[in-house]
Amino acid sequence: MSVLRLREKTAPALLQGYTLPSVENASMSNVDTAAELARIRRATLLVRGRMRLARVIGITPLVVPIAVLLLAAILAAHKVDPLWLPQLAAIAGSFVVIASAAVIWLVAAVWPLPPNVGTLLLDKTHKLEGRLTNALEFAAVPAKDRTPLMQAAIDEACSYVAERPRARTLKTAGAAPLFGGMIVSWWLFLLLL
Repeated sequence: MSVLRLREKTAPALLQGYTLPSVENASMSNVDTAAELARIRRATLLVRGRMRLARVIGITPLVVPIAVLLLAAILAAHKVDPLWLPQLAAIAGSFVVIASAAVIWLVAAVWPLPPNVGTLLLDKTHKLEGRLTNALEFAAVPAKDRTPLMQAAIDEACSYVAERPRARTLKTAGAAPLFGGMIVSWWLFLLLL
């Protein structure tokens, strides 16, 4: 008996009682899609915020020593020769150094992040295979322009998130760690001053 005939005889027997899901009837369960999309968006914003904060913390061990060295140089120059660097100029120079450090931190905090970085990191961290990213991208498309498969992807992602605990789908700490070691090194540096 050929392999083809064997398939023809066994395939219908294997599929007895199985019905393919209808794409038109794509709603997976009684899940509030809008509420789940809001949870996904909120988690995405938290990941983006944590990424910005991690960026600021990451440059702090570089910014603080440079600022302290410049302030020490200004103070030393004023103490060695007050006529060459008067007190008002030393104070102005100190304010410029402090303001420069603040501007560097501010630029690091507001520097743009790649689009969808929050959902991409959540998908990767929790092994969601692009569910969150696709759901938010498809939800951005007006409802009248969505295909049934787009709506099915949105519903599937929302039901997936609703069925599982937050720690397995939307926990942000693993997606964007704050580099605790850098915080410790920064505080140790300040204590050594």
